[in-house]
Amino acid sequence: MKRRSLSRRVAVLAGLLVAARSLAQQEAITPLVAGPGGHALAPARASAPSYGTTDLTYVRVTGIEFFPAAGSSGYAGGFLLSRHPINGPLLVAPVHLPNGSIIDYLEIDFCDSLDPQDIQLFLEDCGPLGLVCDVVANVNSFGAPGCSAISTSGFHHQVSDTGSSFGLRALFGAVNTTNLLITGAIVGYRLQVSPAPAVATFPNDVPVGHPFFQFVEALAAAGITVGTGPGTYGVNSPITRGQMAVFLAKALGLHWPN
Repeated sequence: MKRRSLSRRVAVLAGLLVAARSLAQQEAITPLVAGPGGHALAPARASAPSYGTTDLTYVRVTGIEFFPAAGSSGYAGGFLLSRHPINGPLLVAPVHLPNGSIIDYLEIDFCDSLDPQDIQLFLEDCGPLGLVCDVVANVNSFGAPGCSAISTSGFHHQVSDTGSSFGLRALFGAVNTTNLLITGAIVGYRLQVSPAPAVATFPNDVPVGHPFFQFVEALAAAGITVGTGPGTYGVNSPITRGQMAVFLAKALGLHWPN
């Protein structure tokens, strides 16, 4: 069997980390509306990142995870996993996302048969204490009566779990009615490869500016590789099946059950 060179192996790993297959998404995009406090929200279409993966990973928050924003308010189930408020108009829910990931998709799932009343869903970045919130994106049930889903994307917001707390805020146009229900929400994010450092870990063969520099540094920082010697990665050396097993097992966190 012909053995692959290490540079070939790193190229394959880089390809896995920078997967170029895009997800086909069927979205009903709506204009962003005024957020809390009356601040207008304009679509924030940032340029594509120069590193990272392209596929989105989706986190679903079901309707039963939403609860009243104020202690004096109440909420009730409509049917199955849906919720609606009883007194105050706000329901909120937390969102847990990987540090360093890029949020790029927000969807509201709802049942709305109470035209013209709607549900507005805000994704908010509320800082480490959760006291001051900035709206990342929002969608609403406008223009889609019945049980449906509406989404928006392209706002490209980076997660910092040390400096942010993320939450969903659902603002109902009417309360105490099963004709206006939130059945869930979906937040989509993509992972990133860490930006390249200023100093090379393996300057002998993978210096700053090398085509594989960022990806080799990510492997080293994650503890997946220590190279073949002081300051040397062995970028052009062949790799054995055993060494490949170490790379994959460490990178994927593979294990066996007890």
